[in-house]
Amino acid sequence: MRIKGFGIIGSILAVVLSWIVNHSVGWAIVHFFCSWLYVIYWLIVKTRFYDWLRSLVR
Repeated sequence: MRIKGFGIIGSILAVVLSWIVNHSVGWAIVHFFCSWLYVIYWLIVKTRFYDWLRSLVR
């Protein structure tokens, strides 16, 4: 897979996750430009992955 395709996938995934959480076109556009940063944020904060990370630190 090419790097450009990887970026597009991240942007689309960010828009979908943003829409699921916020139901806002404005936030979806902002998250489109943040792409993978928002996807990683969502993964850590909005899922149980955050609890798993905290258990590793303890």
